[in-house]
Amino acid sequence: MSLIADAILKIYDAFRNLDEISMLCMEILGVVIVISICFGIYCTVRKLRNFTGMLLSVICAGVSIFLFLIAPHAGMILIKPDGDPALVADSFFSAVCAGDVKRASSCLTDSSFVFSFADASANSIDASVNETEHLYMEKISNGYSYKLIGKPEINGLYAVQNVRFRYFAPEKTTELLKDETMKDLDKIVQIHSRDEIYDENDQYLPGITDDAYRMALYNVVDGGNDDFYDTVIIKAELYYDEGIWKLKMSDELRQALNGGCDNLKSLLSNIKSDALSDVTYIPKLYVLDENVLEGNKPDQSCYFETDDPAKVQEVVDGAWALLGDQRMAWNTAIKPISGTKIKCYCDETILAITWRQRINGEYCTCSEVKIADPSQIRRKLCMDTFGSPVEKTATALANEANAVLACNGDYYKYRPNGICVYQRKVCRAELRTTDTCYVDGKGDLIFSRQRQFEKKEDVQKFVDDNDILFGVSFGPILIDNGEIQKAGNYLLGQVNEGYSRSSIGQIDELHYFCMTINHTRANPSGGRIKDSAQIMYDFGCKKAYALDGGQTAEIVMNGAAANPVDWSNERMVSDIIYFATAVPAD
Repeated sequence: MSLIADAILKIYDAFRNLDEISMLCMEILGVVIVISICFGIYCTVRKLRNFTGMLLSVICAGVSIFLFLIAPHAGMILIKPDGDPALVADSFFSAVCAGDVKRASSCLTDSSFVFSFADASANSIDASVNETEHLYMEKISNGYSYKLIGKPEINGLYAVQNVRFRYFAPEKTTELLKDETMKDLDKIVQIHSRDEIYDENDQYLPGITDDAYRMALYNVVDGGNDDFYDTVIIKAELYYDEGIWKLKMSDELRQALNGGCDNLKSLLSNIKSDALSDVTYIPKLYVLDENVLEGNKPDQSCYFETDDPAKVQEVVDGAWALLGDQRMAWNTAIKPISGTKIKCYCDETILAITWRQRINGEYCTCSEVKIADPSQIRRKLCMDTFGSPVEKTATALANEANAVLACNGDYYKYRPNGICVYQRKVCRAELRTTDTCYVDGKGDLIFSRQRQFEKKEDVQKFVDDNDILFGVSFGPILIDNGEIQKAGNYLLGQVNEGYSRSSIGQIDELHYFCMTINHTRANPSGGRIKDSAQIMYDFGCKKAYALDGGQTAEIVMNGAAANPVDWSNERMVSDIIYFATAVPAD
């Protein structure tokens, strides 16, 4: 039975992949068979037995033609694929070793794929690539070698060819490069005067350490050390399509072409950071892939709770490299609500502090977040798909996304109002009723006003021109360019009435502030929009925007609600905004 089911599935897939001529023949054949069956029934009813043999002949001929047309597409053993998949694999890898991007692309199932090794080619290096990156990229692009292992395993229209692939792995230079950098730094110190080496605080001048690293880099990387190479066995997958074999680009192969890593630029930055770690502080560069729909998993040891503000200040002081010259809105003079804890998370790429505080009679839950890279502020939709019928709690979405901290979004599924942007695409464009808050490629909040655009195409142009990653629609805008905005008679959110509120703001570059005002027994009416705006302004927000409120208003930290949600029951929602760590789990 399983064999029959498999055959039926193959035939079904074949129908979907038929070319136009074959499909036309199938349609004509189907019409002929249906007419023949109807004619046979007619003859049987009229007892015209002389036509029975004719009917059977027509049906048999039709079935034969059907098998002839469908067999090549269904993978039936009636027509053997032409060509040798090993030759295609050999052509691809030889093109890679020769730096021939065009020929290598012609061997792939997806000809639009841009090779990692193309970025490493000396011909593609531009002014944005520094000398260090240039050297490594050239070494990678000239360091490929391969050998096919055995013959390909062919199964119908699918084949696997094992390939031994050797490539230059920059990460393997780290340890020797660090030792060599220290030696070269010592040489520089010996031949220069003190004021040429140190600043007034007896710290190495930046140019000195850079020179030492550069000297070490050429000595180590150009040395041709075989220990810097890695060899992997790659199972190259090939598919037979439209009469030729094509190779599929796998994650394993893509990583090998990129020197054994996912992000070469980040790796090279971290190699330099390690090489100079004993002489100067250089922050490591961590970036989340925009196309990966969840963050890295937080390190649980980086979370802690306390009722002692002094312990929180110690964490803030230790995050000086992340904060730079920016000041935190949080300070030790803040008095959290009695009996509540201050929640913190801090690693190299993110600092998040959440506390509950009574402000101007309002019961507020405040969260301040500083991140290292714009890729760490993100939006999560249920099922990662716009329009999904599934709804989940904010805590469930935050856990799926590996969020360090999250707040509710606009709950776009509940109402048809406003503009919705997800993964740089305008998914909905109702242009009349709401202000919209966007997050761009720099991590900045950008606003558009209701009725600012005339058609959806105008919105998409705005998204493209401003490098917009995602956008939410609820509003209104609370603060813009450092000034509190008047809500007036805004359509959504009952802005002039007491209501639980949620808002997000930006204090400085990659520095954010989230806040909820929630109902309590002592203050059952909650807050008004102007109250949210004033509090966000007092905390130093230059920009701020109102998110969906009421029972939806929620801040999540370490997978649990940090604020008292209305009616003590989380609402099922469609989306969240969240902040993730960029430090890889390993």
